[in-house]
Amino acid sequence: MKIRRLIPITLFLISPMLLFGQTSSTRIPLSRLKSIPFTAGPLKLTFMSLIGRNGAISYRGVIEIEVENLSDGFATFEPRHLSIVDTNENQVDVLGSEQNSSAFVYPATSRRIAPKARIKCEYVLTDRFEMPVAIYYEDKLLAFID
Repeated sequence: MKIRRLIPITLFLISPMLLFGQTSSTRIPLSRLKSIPFTAGPLKLTFMSLIGRNGAISYRGVIEIEVENLSDGFATFEPRHLSIVDTNENQVDVLGSEQNSSAFVYPATSRRIAPKARIKCEYVLTDRFEMPVAIYYEDKLLAFID
């Protein structure tokens, strides 16, 4: 008798996860972002800094990321598959990188990472954003950042 009551309650509780295809997401304070890595396939992603607004001078957001290949073979990191969505539902994506603090932005390109190697990259984003944000990589929600 108790099992019959438990089944509908269980289905009710897990139905949002089945409908949206995501389990409960991690909420991380911005101050702890650097200490919590995320995995996406063979890659370990660590966000070193995330700047949405930098006073009146900055007209775009900036993200600094460390990417480590955990596999025994080469792996590809696609920075253009990284997206940030703020509370106003504005999405910003990776635009590219600046060289020597110039005003010119070089388009972001995929990076091949050797086995067990790591790279550090800083990218300019397509726009500014307001915290808190959701961070996605390759269609996967990684976390909510407060």
